[in-house]
Amino acid sequence: MFTARNLNSIYARFDKKCQAALNGMGPLWAQSRFSSAYWSAPFPYGVWYVYRNDPQTALRLKDDGAVPDPSIPGIGFYRDEHSQVTAEIELSKLENKYLDVAGGQVYVDHHSTVGDTFTCDVGSIHYSFELLRREVAGIEYDVHLGWDPDPDSGLTSYVRGSLGPSDPTLPPGRIHKHKLAVADIAIEGLTVFRILNTYQRYDCWRVHNCGTTTIQVLLQLPDGSADRQFVGPGGCRAFRRRQDGTWATRWPNGGFCYHFFPYFPGDVPYFSEGPPSWQAPNTSAFLALERSAQANNVANPFIMFDWLHTMGAEIDPDVNHDVRQVYNTYADPGDFRQQLGDLVFTWGRAQVQYTIDPNASNPTFETYEVNFPGVGSFLQRLHDLGVTVVQNPTSITLTSRRGNFRITPIDCNIFNDGGFMEWEITTTPRTFSTVYPNTSSQDAFWSSGNEATIFEKVIDVRRRLAVEAGFLNSYDEVSDISEDRVGLLRLTPQGLACSVGSPTGIDGNLLIDFESYAESNQLYIRSRNSGYGVGAWQNFYFSSSDSTVLIGPSRNAGGTSPGIPWQNLFPTKIGTTMPTSSLLYQGAINTAYIPPGGPWGFSSGNYDNELMRAVHGDPNYGSNYGFEADFWVNKWGGPNGVDASVRIPGSPNTTPKYAIRPDGPNSSFVTSVQVATEDIFKDERGARFASTVPLPQVGAPSSYGDSLTSIKFDQNASVTNTFAVPYIPILVENGGPGCGPFFHKIPKSAWLWNLLQWRLESWTRSTCLCTMDKAPGLPAFFGTGYEPDFDLDAWYLDQAGYDLLTGYGVQCYASQDSFGTDYWFVPPQNLQTWCRRFGFTSGNWQTENGQPTEFPAVAATRVKPYRSYSERETQSLVGYFDVTTSQQKYLTLSLVDLKGI
Repeated sequence: MFTARNLNSIYARFDKKCQAALNGMGPLWAQSRFSSAYWSAPFPYGVWYVYRNDPQTALRLKDDGAVPDPSIPGIGFYRDEHSQVTAEIELSKLENKYLDVAGGQVYVDHHSTVGDTFTCDVGSIHYSFELLRREVAGIEYDVHLGWDPDPDSGLTSYVRGSLGPSDPTLPPGRIHKHKLAVADIAIEGLTVFRILNTYQRYDCWRVHNCGTTTIQVLLQLPDGSADRQFVGPGGCRAFRRRQDGTWATRWPNGGFCYHFFPYFPGDVPYFSEGPPSWQAPNTSAFLALERSAQANNVANPFIMFDWLHTMGAEIDPDVNHDVRQVYNTYADPGDFRQQLGDLVFTWGRAQVQYTIDPNASNPTFETYEVNFPGVGSFLQRLHDLGVTVVQNPTSITLTSRRGNFRITPIDCNIFNDGGFMEWEITTTPRTFSTVYPNTSSQDAFWSSGNEATIFEKVIDVRRRLAVEAGFLNSYDEVSDISEDRVGLLRLTPQGLACSVGSPTGIDGNLLIDFESYAESNQLYIRSRNSGYGVGAWQNFYFSSSDSTVLIGPSRNAGGTSPGIPWQNLFPTKIGTTMPTSSLLYQGAINTAYIPPGGPWGFSSGNYDNELMRAVHGDPNYGSNYGFEADFWVNKWGGPNGVDASVRIPGSPNTTPKYAIRPDGPNSSFVTSVQVATEDIFKDERGARFASTVPLPQVGAPSSYGDSLTSIKFDQNASVTNTFAVPYIPILVENGGPGCGPFFHKIPKSAWLWNLLQWRLESWTRSTCLCTMDKAPGLPAFFGTGYEPDFDLDAWYLDQAGYDLLTGYGVQCYASQDSFGTDYWFVPPQNLQTWCRRFGFTSGNWQTENGQPTEFPAVAATRVKPYRSYSERETQSLVGYFDVTTSQQKYLTLSLVDLKGI
């Protein structure tokens, strides 16, 4: 499944779908679902390099003029200085501070005193394209920026903090090849861009043409010649260097690589909480290259979900995929008698640890396994353990009748309280919500009083969905709901889903031939018979949309998330709440809903400086030993600038693992001892559930510390190379003896592959994301009409807009109305011509045939279709009879058809 061939097949199609949804343009021109302006939501971008002939006359790449750090919409922080000669000159100013012969690197810095006038553009070194080397005693070494002086010397490191005050202020690694880092090149005004053989920092390059002329990209080959590629106005192309120095510019099926990079045999795909989350404003620029691997589909094939999330992609309600064909663990969602909890949880064994006399100085324990076969017997099994159970409308209250219980999953993954993979039940009553999906008040799935619980039957869940859609006021108004209103529940690879209609029609327009762009909730339209709607729409025919509802917990829950049971870090549910810049806030698949055989793999307790930043990379500690290692699990930088071995969890089995062990029975003193060298730990008992351990809090302790869920060794002395439940997630900034970050390793999992494949297949329509109204240099407009004196159709604007467009060479007109008032307009044909210069093909400059500047004004009756369409763009006609005006209203919606790709 996860082979280069199969992944290329998936991503070649996804790339083409993205290209169609973007109307043939690059993402810098797109409208995200979060902004009507340029794509401003956090999408997977690499390190930005901006090339402009003249920053003052740039249009798309014009910055906001902020001081001291100007930014460009959709790009943010950028650099204009990319001279490799400058990088060499600036590097020559830094002195050798420590020579790591074995590691093949020399640490460089300048140690400053008070009043020192020394200056150096460290950024030009850090962002260089070339592998900067330095010769020491006749031997060339990689350069490693930054070396702290002795704490008692009175000197300070010049490099530390040189790219801003944010942490970590000292670079995380050497200047070396970043095999999966992404260089995003934005160009306006240049016609040629060269990627030389010496530009070895990056193998993955994405070139965005923000100008009006085609850019020739020269990809230098090992023999010195060049592979010539072209990027048209407004376009985007992706290029990846092969091991032999040649370039991959197309997918194996022959299609161009537009936004994503092709896979090569030997690539290691990951799904994990890393690569580290998107770079936030308070994150040091020193992490930019390491973190840019986040933008690479080669590193993480599931980056597809981040693109889909930002693009506002909707799931086709007619595309089905029943995971029960592969995984028969779950109950049949088409059976109205089944209970919700049996559709989404893996049931089976759980470990019960009973604490005898928990208040004693030396409490004793009983540990045994209990089988929980399903939701129907769930409460009775708890009662049989010695727990008093009170079932409330949306929760259960549990009280131990004897001591304390801690229940952790082996197979039965319902035991998750949102912070830990366990339920702890004491003699003090504790309430657990049974609402599913369990969401917060900031992003509630169910409205108050209409919550479904894990004990609900399928028919009840469907009726509650009808309430949410507006068909019913209360779910018990009817005994059943028709499938054209609320479809049958189905288990997709993305979770429990359902197709739901809308009882409210799409309003039309009285103007003949009126057309607009479809919104994301207008992509899948159905014609409704009289009686389908509610309220004003009840008694006549109309058109409304169908949508797919994913019934699972969301991460769009604000500052209190995580903390919601039964969710993990997988980005899926597209909520209505705008997420923050962190991936953690995006939608998530329910933790419980990961079938057996799904993703499974824990990193062990790790104190490995080559795997993650440890204490010596912390600005609060002196870095006197040269241990500032590179970020993330794959350490690509090896001696002499070559790639190091890929760090695959589980292989090689050489990473030392440590656990904290008591010095003796009931001893309060502990010792850190090495227990194994294996990289992946699994439960010996063959646990059937597979899920991520939830994070106990959202934010990391500092701006540079990623929110990594860590798993701590059980302190039982018998543990050597396995994790024993309970899995205790703790937020640890730098790791430490006995704990390490939680990573997902992708095994050859049918469920994970089905998820990618189904999500690709289910994206069959898209809104038009790159339309002519996003072209640069356009002013505000104030309506349309017809000018009989000029025999021209018009878009009206003010004098400032008139001056702006005429300054760009767009012909505009000025006139006076019957009262001598000045007005200005531009013909739609001229606007189309201006926008096409930047590569836009999709545009709607339709004008009304009214005459607003005449006296008396002439009302409009129709529109004139000044429209153009991209390759996959299509139209959908909707309409209804307006009984209040006794008139038929129509509306044409323009959208992108992705079927067949």
